[in-house]
Amino acid sequence: MDTGIGFFKNKLRKSKLAFTLLLSAVILAVNFSVPKQSLNSRGIVIGLSVDMRDGLYEVGAQILLPKSQTEGAAGNNDFTVVTGAGATITDAIEDITRQTGVSAALKHATILLVGDGVLAHKKLTYV
Repeated sequence: MDTGIGFFKNKLRKSKLAFTLLLSAVILAVNFSVPKQSLNSRGIVIGLSVDMRDGLYEVGAQILLPKSQTEGAAGNNDFTVVTGAGATITDAIEDITRQTGVSAALKHATILLVGDGVLAHKKLTYV
């Protein structure tokens, strides 16, 4: 039985390899198990406005609605402005999602306008 330094180096090398393989398998499993949305099922939000009227948040969004390209034709994208209302800002954005039929992707929002109703209400203390 080999109990020298070489034995421990070999065992450590095997455990590193096993850990790397296990980690790779977990990353691949997570990657393939998460559902992916196509670009056509998302509405890319370019700008948002938030205001409050009658105790409800009103969120306006300028949304880019991508269209799929057909063979031989260039795809035209539509910009639209949609307004949603709700008890919270999240509810108002979900209302916009229901109206447009696509998931609102807020990652690309570059403009945020905050109305006087929100500022006067002082519910959003971090604005």
